[in-house]
Amino acid sequence: MLKFQNIGLIAKKKYYRLIEMKDCTLIIPTYHRSNFLSVLLKYVEEFSIDCPIIVADGSTEDYFLNKNKEIINSLKKKNFKIEHFIDQSFFLKRIYLASKLVKTNYCKINTDDDFFSANYIQKAIDLLANDKSIATVTGYSVSFHLNPSNIKKSQFFLGEKENSNFKSILDRFYYSKSNWYPWAMYRTKTFENIFEISKQVTDNIPSSNDFNEAMIFRLLAYTMKTQTLIEGKVKYINKCMNITTYHDSNWGKKHKIESTMEYLLEKNFIESIDKLKNIVIRKNNISDKLIDKLIELVIVNDKHFYKPKHKRNLKERIFNLSISKLINYIKNEVKILKKNHLFVPIDGKNIINFLKKNNFNI
Repeated sequence: MLKFQNIGLIAKKKYYRLIEMKDCTLIIPTYHRSNFLSVLLKYVEEFSIDCPIIVADGSTEDYFLNKNKEIINSLKKKNFKIEHFIDQSFFLKRIYLASKLVKTNYCKINTDDDFFSANYIQKAIDLLANDKSIATVTGYSVSFHLNPSNIKKSQFFLGEKENSNFKSILDRFYYSKSNWYPWAMYRTKTFENIFEISKQVTDNIPSSNDFNEAMIFRLLAYTMKTQTLIEGKVKYINKCMNITTYHDSNWGKKHKIESTMEYLLEKNFIESIDKLKNIVIRKNNISDKLIDKLIELVIVNDKHFYKPKHKRNLKERIFNLSISKLINYIKNEVKILKKNHLFVPIDGKNIINFLKKNNFNI
């Protein structure tokens, strides 16, 4: 009798998890990359990721639009809930418009060449549902560099863990290490707030060139970090939030700048920062003094922000010389550890094995 009760309990837990996953919508932005989208949706099918999906397709060429439609319809025929949303506006506005189609309580961005685990989705929803002080849930991230000619020489780098779990708003800003949380799980309301504010903040910047698009991404990052940390805590769980696959057409490479300081003399950027402050003040009913401090912390702690190297005197140089070899040794050992996927938890390993098996040639 006890045996049958246990079987029933296991079945009940599995059913409960299935319902949980259905309460999170995945927004997948894509643009002229049907090959990446195809592998991602194959992963969704193979690992039974039973979340509603919105493919936010910005493709302009008929070939990619038709190919994406074919890939999406193939998954739809297998009873997956997936929607093909076509809009040719830039990334931020397209995500903003896609967020208006979300009907679930939670949502997550997942670009067409990134991967995550079902365990992360389930655990993140559970935390957000049971703790209203949490604004978003992060997990571990992995940078995956596949070597297609020799799979064994592929490289894996574990990213930083973000856990700004403080009651005080100011402490959350002081101790937050990440620039933003683009792949984290959000309540849909918080997600909508972030992209609604970002759209208003960047309306004055035309997405006409790589420099402006990179500026829009930076302002989106500032908005996301600011609104998230004001609304609540950032909670870390040891589940795979994101495996970023690196290749020649990475958006990050296209929109990379040497330093955020390049924007500080741009009129549009300064105007946008002022708009961000004013909108966040109205949205969250906080003081001018506090928002000034919070935005200052966001910008100064931006990892893309230029920080001049400290000029050491001769005495400091002699002292540091004696430990420089030790420091370099430790750094090299850490790199070796980070590159070894044996140190990636099981849910991340499963994704890596899937990518290897499918020869995700990136």
